[in-house]
This record gives sequence, C-alpha cells and structure tokens, in this order.
Amino acid sequence: MLALPATSWRVRHVLPAAGLATVYGTPKSGKSFLVLHLLDAITGARSWFGYRTTPCHVLCVELEGEAGIPSRLRALQARRGALPRNLAMIMQPFDIRSRKDRDDLVLAAKAAGYKSGILVIDTLNRAAPGMDENDSASMGAVIAGAKALQEALGGLVLLVHHSGKDASKGPRGHSSLSAAVDVAIEVCRDGDRRDWKIALAKDGPDAAGHGFRLEVVEIGTDPEDGEPITSCVVVPDESSDASDGKPTPPKGGNQRIVLDALHELLRDSREFGKAGAPITRPCVRMDDAITATKGRLLCEQKRQGERATNALRALVARGNLGHNEGWLWLA
Repeated sequence: MLALPATSWRVRHVLPAAGLATVYGTPKSGKSFLVLHLLDAITGARSWFGYRTTPCHVLCVELEGEAGIPSRLRALQARRGALPRNLAMIMQPFDIRSRKDRDDLVLAAKAAGYKSGILVIDTLNRAAPGMDENDSASMGAVIAGAKALQEALGGLVLLVHHSGKDASKGPRGHSSLSAAVDVAIEVCRDGDRRDWKIALAKDGPDAAGHGFRLEVVEIGTDPEDGEPITSCVVVPDESSDASDGKPTPPKGGNQRIVLDALHELLRDSREFGKAGAPITRPCVRMDDAITATKGRLLCEQKRQGERATNALRALVARGNLGHNEGWLWLA
C-alpha cells in the first residue's frame, strides 16, 4: 500500500484526476454555470478560485437546459475571447444504466480523442429517467453505471445533481451516492449571494466557502423585437465570504502564524494591485504564500501544506485577506 502513488489532482485539493465526484445544489443556484467556469479554467490550465489546475480533455453530456447551453458558451466567448479548448459536448438522450448507451458514449468519446479527462453528466436525474432516487437499488444502478464509464474511459466522472429538501443532508436521494463519490461540492444560494464548498472529500481537506456571482453578458439582439439577448458568466466574489465585510481576528494558532509570515512576504513583494486589489496593496500568489508559510507550522511535514492552505482560506473567509484569481493581499 505504501508503494502506491499519492493522490493525483485535476484541481489541487478540490478534484482528483480519477474517480467519481458530484456537484450538487438547489435549482437556480448556478451550479451548471459554475461547472462551465470550472471546465474553462481546467482546459485553459488557469487557477480556479486560487486552486492550481492540470489541463485535460473534457466531455459534457448535457441532458438538462440544453436550449440555454449555446448562450452560455457565447457569453463565455464574449468575456474571454475564446471558447474552452479540448471541450466537447453531447446533447441527446442518454441512460447511464443502459450498457448500450454507455458503450455508445465510450465509442464517441474515444473517437473525439477523449482520454483520461473529465466526463460531466448534467444532470444525474436526467441520465436515469424514471428512477426512484431514494431507492438503494435504483441509486446503486446509477453508481454502477458511473463506475463502468470511469473504468472504460479513465479520468474523472463528474455528476451534476440536485440537493434534497434538507440541504444539510447532501445530494438528493439515497445516501449511497455520497458514500460512492470521492468528492462532493455543494453550491448554495441565499438571495444574490452564491457560494460553493467541498462538502465531502475522501482524500483531501474540506474547503472554506468561496463566493461567486453571475454576471449578465449581452450576446446579441433578438431579431423580432430588438431586445438584447443575454446569458451569464461566473465571477469569483471572495469579498462576500466575510459575513459583515469587517475583518475578524485570526482564530487558532495556525492562522496567526500564517498571517504573521504573510506580512513579511507582502512587505517584500513588488507586485501591486493584482486581480482587483487596491492599486497600492502589495500582492502575492496563493501558491507562493503556501510555500513561504507552511514551514512555520508545528505539525507533521506532510501536513504543513494542507494546514497552511486551510489557514489562508480561513483568513480570506474572515476578511483578513483579499483573494481573487490566485492573488492574496491584506484586506
């Protein structure tokens, strides 16, 4: 067992490179927009909410809200100037429980050059029409289908799902789904505020919440009435993570140690006003901050990076630090 390799990450400390994962949330929480934002970052090898990514091929099986998907892509193109690379989409009926459907999907994926990337199924409910989500046998068939796809294609299978009536209990339906996945990401909405967090991680740390908002983008004009056609893109909004907008004192020894070390790092920084920070504020990269501060923590060496990461994200959530696009500064 000790000779086996450590976890390989697609999004470091968020999504593994291989296995099963789910992103779930209430309707209109923005989970599908967030997943597209995630895939855009991965295919472009850009950090996602400060987490390092490793690029790969992505294949999306879009089974819900198909009519709006072209608009989302146009909005992304209008904002970024280029569509995600290595991204393919399938928009046709699919039943994850059917061996024939799975075999057809595997053939199509391989024909498109897909190999050990991310297979997204949006949504789980539409991929198993008529299923009783609360029945253990029915959910077991879905999980078995997802595992079969993962074994055939390698990489990560990401299931987009809904939360139940009681969001604290995780994804909707039988609890066997939560037990089967390696990572579960919860997307929440409270009015205009949206955020995501790692609700379950078998081989990584739980993450503090990360705020985001949906920004409206005009993508054209309706030829019939001249009204603008719009869609949305995700914009990280870490400033919303502090409950009242005012910093609260660091909590715990690790946070105080990391904040003290970060003051020294920022004092020597020659980078100012990055990623929306005030123009006079020195900034440092999140990865550089982790590297510079982890050695000061009094814990096992193999845990230092994880503890430093958790401390920095907690300081962001408490309002002590600003954070956007992988940059940190004093709030």
